[in-house]
Amino acid sequence: MASAVRKRQVRGVETKGQIPVIDTYIHQWLTEESNRQLAIFGEYGSGKSTLCQKLARDLALMHLNDPGSSRIPILLNLRDFVGKLDLEAYITSFLDRECNVANPRIELFRAMNEAGIFLMIFDGFDEMAVKVDSDTLEANLLEIESVAVRTNLLLLCSSL
Repeated sequence: MASAVRKRQVRGVETKGQIPVIDTYIHQWLTEESNRQLAIFGEYGSGKSTLCQKLARDLALMHLNDPGSSRIPILLNLRDFVGKLDLEAYITSFLDRECNVANPRIELFRAMNEAGIFLMIFDGFDEMAVKVDSDTLEANLLEIESVAVRTNLLLLCSSL
């Protein structure tokens, strides 16, 4: 993920030292060209998974109502992984099982992802992290990062 953390102001939102509404921040982030990756950290039970589900729902509804208005959210849950992550196999399986895409082609997915059609949302990174060794964790993070070459990626986890 990003090697530096920087403070940011949400355009049009006066914060006066308070944290802006996360939805506003994320939707603004989605319109920026320079910042492709966003990590959201929070304690266990703070609502990260609920945020993922709400964001995916909101973006899906926006896309259904006006296909050009938002990205198609792809919410992937990492909490069940106990080894090395194979994103191509996971995405292909997700498209087949969860989205009912007959014979999903990873090449087509990759092209659509690089065109900025999708928002990749990875939830439960912290839950996966406690089940693997440090080398596997690093390999999995690099695998996740490889998806965000030209598109936005949102990663949610507790402080590691």
